[in-house]
Amino acid sequence: MPELMGIVLEQGAATRQLLHEIEIQRPTSRYNRDLLVFLGNLCEILNKEIAKASAQVVADSASQAALRRLVIMCSSALCEVHRLCQYFDHTDNLSVCVPMMQLLNKLGKDIGQGKPFILRGDFEYTYSYYPLGRDLHRLAKSISSEAVPISEHFACFAFPIAKKGYTLPNCALVHELGHLIVDANDLIGVAVNKKPDLSGKIDDILKSRAAAGDQLDFDIIKRTNQASRVLENWMHEVLADLIGMHLLGPAHLFAFMHFIGHIGVYQRDDPEHPCSAYRMKLMLKAARVLGWESTLQETPMAWQEAQRIAQLPRESGDFRFDAADQCLPIIEPALFELAGETCRSATYKPKVFASGKDQMLSLLSHGIPPVEVLVSRQGKRKFRVSAPVTILNVGWFCYESSFPGWDQKFPKLTTIERGQVLDRLIIKAMEISFVKSAESKARTRRH
Repeated sequence: MPELMGIVLEQGAATRQLLHEIEIQRPTSRYNRDLLVFLGNLCEILNKEIAKASAQVVADSASQAALRRLVIMCSSALCEVHRLCQYFDHTDNLSVCVPMMQLLNKLGKDIGQGKPFILRGDFEYTYSYYPLGRDLHRLAKSISSEAVPISEHFACFAFPIAKKGYTLPNCALVHELGHLIVDANDLIGVAVNKKPDLSGKIDDILKSRAAAGDQLDFDIIKRTNQASRVLENWMHEVLADLIGMHLLGPAHLFAFMHFIGHIGVYQRDDPEHPCSAYRMKLMLKAARVLGWESTLQETPMAWQEAQRIAQLPRESGDFRFDAADQCLPIIEPALFELAGETCRSATYKPKVFASGKDQMLSLLSHGIPPVEVLVSRQGKRKFRVSAPVTILNVGWFCYESSFPGWDQKFPKLTTIERGQVLDRLIIKAMEISFVKSAESKARTRRH
């Protein structure tokens, strides 16, 4: 027992030291600071419990078995806190560029979902959503009711650290924001309530497979539950994709194509995601519904590639995926409806993009950040500041159209170098756009 106590005391000291090191870095994000306070509070509560247990060991005032259970619990919780501290150490230094963070916060607030989140670079080429708040609540509940509360919808979005300084590829983060919006509004529960017969449908599919001679080695209820979980995961992905299409328009689809261009198209389903072909088919349908199809057709190579991916055959075999695949078309109309209702106040419109696209592409071809466009209203001409989402879409349109007009200004740059120049121009344009928007709001408040 003394040896076990020694190990736990060392764990407590190491976690305190790590928290202190993170605090010295003075994280700039308010959400990072909130997380630091929460973890520090948990650490202090745990160390108090360890100190009590240590005193009891010395005084021999409690049974060794009870003390051992307490110490093991504290040790496990400390390991969890330490892991979280390590994961979020240097989050500010490993985050995306400021305009992208501003955009994610703006999009969330535009639809009334200003939920806390932080970003963390990943050495793998991946984008992911981690519902951190759930784990924090579970951990705090297992330790003490004294823990400082933190939002249950506190989330972490991971992105490839190789893309830290870029904006266009990181449009994929809006998909992860979509996951947070789905959870915060319990959209899966709402969707299931719209189609309460889904579980029965899965049950029927599995029974028909069993009747056809498919040997599944566990009971029908367990099979139905497993397939239902896969279907809910896929619904989560579908809703996140649809929310991304509403908030970003074509930029979301282009970012998805760019991502799978790096990792490869996956024709096989997995428990978390339906295959690439289904997701692409769904996004093309959303583009048609939202009025973006003709715009996408103006980038012929990208349009043809999207069509090709959407027509790839799905590799089947797993009963869970086959059942979920047959049920998705049943729930799909409800998912489209929910995404539209959720994003009604922030859906990006094709006419907004079209009104300044040509001027902005011309500015890019001259190496100028595409911030302001000249518009005519009631016979008067004035400059209008472009929205960050429009800037991103024009950036993607330039990239997918093979940099129209760039041969004269940038004749010696390779495609990769042109992409880097383009992204720097987009970052600068977004920075200026956010500054001018803040200035306009400040003038409005003064008047």
